[in-house]
Amino acid sequence: MAEQKKKSALIVGYGSIGQRHARILAEMGCKVAIVTSQKIVDKEAFSDIEIAFKKCIPDYVVIANETAKHYETLCKLRDLDFKGLVLVEKPLFSESTQVIANRFERLGVAYNLRFLPLVQKLKTALCGKKINSLSIYCGQHLSKWRPGTDYKKSYSASREKGGGVLRDLSHDIDMALWLCGPWKKATASLGSFSELGIESEDVASLIFETEKCPLVNINLNYLDRVGRRELIAHTNDHSYKVDIVSALFDEDGHITRMPFNRDDSYRAEHEAMLSGDMSTLCDAKEGFEVTRLISVFEEASEKKEWILNSSLI
Repeated sequence: MAEQKKKSALIVGYGSIGQRHARILAEMGCKVAIVTSQKIVDKEAFSDIEIAFKKCIPDYVVIANETAKHYETLCKLRDLDFKGLVLVEKPLFSESTQVIANRFERLGVAYNLRFLPLVQKLKTALCGKKINSLSIYCGQHLSKWRPGTDYKKSYSASREKGGGVLRDLSHDIDMALWLCGPWKKATASLGSFSELGIESEDVASLIFETEKCPLVNINLNYLDRVGRRELIAHTNDHSYKVDIVSALFDEDGHITRMPFNRDDSYRAEHEAMLSGDMSTLCDAKEGFEVTRLISVFEEASEKKEWILNSSLI
């Protein structure tokens, strides 16, 4: 039997998340190349996508550069007539006004927390149930995000580069929509309130109603000295708490420990992209809806009002 050809993957951007994608895809048997301005000696690297495509058209492209560059990068792939697989790191775009026709074989958004067994267990528990409320809390001090670097120089600190808790921590917005369905109306309060000395928002409090839940609230921050990421859901019959940091699932006080390797959710995400299993993967439409809701939260905070989802009216 002939040996199966290795899939080729091109990683655009080689910060911490790009390095993680490159390592995991290499471990999965993919031939990996990088697009970066960094000098790399241990991997095939190119200064831009056009040069990389002259060498070899990849099967799979992972966009892991700054959020503000996602749209430009997708446009380059379109202009190069790339028709393969594309995974974009979250969020899909920095602005909801950025729209591109999806002519790729598959276009996914890297909301890998969907693949955590803890979150999937909650999804299963809530399926078909009336969800009375969902509360999500996520916070970690920005100085602890990327040890050994100056957080004030990171893209997280810059609104122009796509930073701020709304975009950096948009996993939690995606999880809420995945669990509770499309949003109906939303409001928010957010800003840069601390002494971090950054221009992007460091705190956000989000409230919205969805088709399956009358009250969803999400609190995001760059301030917690001890990192937290928790989800609490109430139905008519049960109360659930998911503590992602401690890997605990609590149903009515009955606690199950569900440890996980951080790489596993990324690996599952790539396996879904490569196999075409979209049952859990965030697709382009869902990813854009997160981007749109982020813009709604910003507008609602500025105007101090509730905003209705016009697409549901």
